[in-house]
Amino acid sequence: MISPSPYQARLPPDIEKEVMVMEGIQFVVDEKGQKTAVLIDLKKHGELWEDFYDSLITRLRADEPRESLESVKERLHQNEGH
Repeated sequence: MISPSPYQARLPPDIEKEVMVMEGIQFVVDEKGQKTAVLIDLKKHGELWEDFYDSLITRLRADEPRESLESVKERLHQNEGH
């Protein structure tokens, strides 16, 4: 029998139920049982991770300056001549 890692906290019963229901998703909890991170099986939930990651990138870029489609087209058209 393999002994548990000293860093592995025992999950509270309500979290254990959640983990059992979400196959391929594991929560990392602190010594108080608070969720601090999540491990996602990318073979099972790769698309979910991509959606989550895209959402984070969108939020990070929310304050970046915008450029209209028309100005991009115009710039590309001008560069074609060079």
